[in-house]
Amino acid sequence: MRRDQRWCGSCMLYGELLHSFLLCFSLFLLPFCALRDREEQRETQTFRVFQSLEMTRTQH
Repeated sequence: MRRDQRWCGSCMLYGELLHSFLLCFSLFLLPFCALRDREEQRETQTFRVFQSLEMTRTQH
């Protein structure tokens, strides 16, 4: 019984460590993903602006 309890405790400890590591990892990666998404959005926005400029130029 005690051996199982000790193993369960170590398993829970490893689970906590893994959970905190994953949490820190995701918190570390989130800003990079957000920055990349923002860059892509900016590129599409500038592309749309250029498209609208081309449209107005062809209309005139």
